[in-house]
Amino acid sequence: VLPGVQVIPENTFGADSCCNVETVIMADTVTRIEYSAFRQCRKLAFVKFSRNLEYIGDCVFEDCESLTSIFIPDSCREIGDLVLNWTELIILVVPQHTVLGRNVISLTPLRGKSNVDDVNAWIKSINDADEYALHRLCSSMDPSEDAIYQMICEQGGPHAMAQKNSIGITPSRYLASNPYADVDEMKLI
Repeated sequence: VLPGVQVIPENTFGADSCCNVETVIMADTVTRIEYSAFRQCRKLAFVKFSRNLEYIGDCVFEDCESLTSIFIPDSCREIGDLVLNWTELIILVVPQHTVLGRNVISLTPLRGKSNVDDVNAWIKSINDADEYALHRLCSSMDPSEDAIYQMICEQGGPHAMAQKNSIGITPSRYLASNPYADVDEMKLI
C-alpha cells in the first residue's frame, strides 16, 4: 500500500478482487483499515502494518486462511469484531491499550489454546509474566540485536530462545514472524 494512502476502504482486496495476494506491506501513512478490506484473501500470509495505524474494522482478515501471525502496532487504538475468524492464527501481539471487539480470534487455533472467559484480556497478557521478558522483546515493534543479546546473556545463554510461553511460542518464533524485526538471530547467538 503506497505512501499517501490513509484509508484502505471496505472490501478493497477482499474475495474475488485480489484472491492471490500473499504479502501486504503498508506505508506509514495508513491510519485506518475498513470493513472486510482483506476478507477471503486466502493466500495472504504476511502483513506489515503502518506504524501509524489507528483502527482495524470488522471482518478485515476473516477467511484469510494462510495468516498465522499478526503484530499490531502501538498506534492502534481499536480492532473491530470478527477480524481474524477462519484464519490459522497462532501468534497475535496486541498493545495493552488497544480496544478489542468481540470474537476477534474465535475460530482460530489461538482461540483453541484459551479456556478463559475474557479472551481479550488473555490475548494481551500472554507474555506478561517476568519469565517471558525475552518473548516480549522479540515480539516488540523495535527489537534490537543489542537488547536481545543482553537478555539472552541474562537468561543463561542461547537456549533461552527456545523457551516456550504458555501458548507454546518461543522467542525465536516471535522474532522470525515479527515484520518489524531486522535482527539476524543466528548472528546474534
